[in-house]
Amino acid sequence: ASSNPGICFVHFLFKAFSFLAYFILIIFFESLQVNCFVIVMISIDFWVVKNITGRLLISLRWWSECKQNNQTQWIFECKINKHEISDFNYRFFWIIQLASNVTWIVFLVLNIIGLDIQDALICGFGVLMNGINSYYFYLCDYKRKERLKQLANEFHSDIPFSFMKGSIRLPL
Repeated sequence: ASSNPGICFVHFLFKAFSFLAYFILIIFFESLQVNCFVIVMISIDFWVVKNITGRLLISLRWWSECKQNNQTQWIFECKINKHEISDFNYRFFWIIQLASNVTWIVFLVLNIIGLDIQDALICGFGVLMNGINSYYFYLCDYKRKERLKQLANEFHSDIPFSFMKGSIRLPL
């Protein structure tokens, strides 16, 4: 069972709203209004996943910082203590995130085949926003695992550091 059922629901809810708006609202409203609403819903979903559900469900955060020399540095923040992350939450986050990516990709392909450029652009935006979140959360998770391996090697131990608290920031 989830340690954060409300957050799991929110993670699913905004993705569901985007898809439902894409399918159902077109029946009642003009295409432009629906497309604007879907874009807003996808954008809200992006922000919620990046800043809330990713942090609370899988203890990962990512962002970029612009340095003084105009270079962009990607920062990944993660909790080291894996025991604080529920297996259910971890799986739920990734299943919903990847299912959303696949769904937007399928819609994009179908719209391209049907030569519906306007809807293809909306689906492309969904692919882009979900893809960005998935990619950077994957990098963040990968960096966490690499850092734990590095710490284990530095201490010449296979201890999984379950005693550690807090989080670490890992620049890319």
